[in-house]
Amino acid sequence: MADTLNQTRFNPFITLNSLYIRDNTDPKYRWEIIENKGGDLEELIAKIKIILYTRRGQVLGEPTLGMDLEGYLFNKFINTSDIRNQFYNQLSAFVPEAKDYKVQMHIHERFYVNQKQLDIRITIDNVLVTTRRVS
Repeated sequence: MADTLNQTRFNPFITLNSLYIRDNTDPKYRWEIIENKGGDLEELIAKIKIILYTRRGQVLGEPTLGMDLEGYLFNKFINTSDIRNQFYNQLSAFVPEAKDYKVQMHIHERFYVNQKQLDIRITIDNVLVTTRRVS
């Protein structure tokens, strides 16, 4: 039995599959729900949000999980194709449900005097599901 446990790859989302992760400003937010029973699409959205808002190394046992977008805050030169590649690599590595949907990352760049701002939008089957601003 111990050999089987040691050979099994750790999946950080096993315990997160059933958590209800919605912002209280979301129009569909319900305060009384703590367990997600919305199905694969709801779990996919939750996992994408975890990837976008997690720094690498925050999840015990999975040091490569997370986009670490805060690392771009003071970087004047941001390569958006690197961010896209990192996102799609995270999806293929940690979110098997993503292969059943058309998940896309859209990055809109805005330039200010001393700052570059990125608005990151994630769509699933051409429907906007979440946004993330890096500035």
